[in-house]
Amino acid sequence: MTSTTPSVTIAQTSMRTFVARLIVTVLSVVTGIVAAKWLGPIGKGAYSGTIMLVSIAMVAPAGISTAITYALTKQRRDLSELLPSAGVLLLLISALTWIGALAWGLLRGWNPVLSIFVAAVPPSIVLSWQGGLYVGLGRLRNLNVQSVALALATLLAVLAVVSVFHGSAISALWAWVVCLYGAAFVVIWHVFTLSRRRSRALPVGQITSGLVRFGTQSSVNLFLGAVNYRIDSIILIALMGTATFGIYSIAVGFGEQLFSLTRPITAAISRDIGINDATASAAITAKVIRTCTALVAVVSVVAFVFGPWLIDAVYGTRFRDAAIPLRILIPGIVAFSTAGTFAAFFILQVGKPLVISVVNLAMIVVQALMCFALVPRFGMSGAAFASSITYVCGALMNTAWFCRMTRTSFWDVWIVRPNDIEAVRRGMLESVDFAARRLRPRTAQGATRSDAR
Repeated sequence: MTSTTPSVTIAQTSMRTFVARLIVTVLSVVTGIVAAKWLGPIGKGAYSGTIMLVSIAMVAPAGISTAITYALTKQRRDLSELLPSAGVLLLLISALTWIGALAWGLLRGWNPVLSIFVAAVPPSIVLSWQGGLYVGLGRLRNLNVQSVALALATLLAVLAVVSVFHGSAISALWAWVVCLYGAAFVVIWHVFTLSRRRSRALPVGQITSGLVRFGTQSSVNLFLGAVNYRIDSIILIALMGTATFGIYSIAVGFGEQLFSLTRPITAAISRDIGINDATASAAITAKVIRTCTALVAVVSVVAFVFGPWLIDAVYGTRFRDAAIPLRILIPGIVAFSTAGTFAAFFILQVGKPLVISVVNLAMIVVQALMCFALVPRFGMSGAAFASSITYVCGALMNTAWFCRMTRTSFWDVWIVRPNDIEAVRRGMLESVDFAARRLRPRTAQGATRSDAR
């Protein structure tokens, strides 16, 4: 029997997670296509804009997810110690968010979007912690299954609402909220079943304050990161309107799918980055960055060539203008696609989330200034150009900080090596072999039952 090296194990986990995320990506893209086809540019803009609003608001509680991962890995805490504190934080954050929404409604008037926002808060908080819990527990399989189930449920719900019942964007959003609640209840039930009942080592207040203290730093980073990813869309909506954003969101959506290619691998190695010593952690981080960048670059060439045709064929001529912004965004996406891996090292290994804050803040300033200068003249293309240049600058800043901390050379971070490709190849073969071994007993059982009949 041959032993499995850590690189192959990471590759296997990454491959399985990648497949799951690929399914989620396809389902999400199809959901976007359904919304665009039945709701048009204005309806698509309202649908995507509301979901973007919720995602930005959930950045603050999402910082607790990183704190949970840190507590489960670096601090070696038991899940049962964290659950009471997580419950307290869920109630507190939900209440504070509802108070803020109520104040906004009293000042500016209540509307259906605000109702959807209020309803989406509790399940969105739970789901924002889902990744941190499962990564910290080393149970990515559960995360993958639940993510696919949510994406599939959302697609079916939105499709039914807009195509069968001819509902509006608001109706489609309510269908999305119902799916969020279903997914959140599954996470809560499963986490409680995984929790080992034992006496807590620390009081709830102390654990809660620790999660908040570490999570606040991460929340700042996540908020700045969310603004960094969305500042072009926010400025475009303000200057050009919802319909223009509805078209631009197609290009952004394609870009986000390219970003998502690296996230399964980052999720698979985050625990290893946190629990290993500094030297091993730096080596793992550099290996993943250069390998992921090569992967995204290859896929991006395909997107650059065939993306405009695909937009025209799938979304129709009303969204054809998204093709040029997509091509402009691609170089920046390739450069910045491994930002999450850098972040995992800075937070989980070094414990310095401030690095990410500085990088994101600098990027926001640069991107905002460029958007205000370019969008009035060049529209969507100006917003895409501002984003792409900013992403390249952000990748260079992350690299400079990482190399300074670890004394790793620039080329070790970005130039892919033959053994990197070999590790990916072996991981793929091991994953296929693993799937075949799992399938054989089921096939044998099926044949036995057939013979018995």
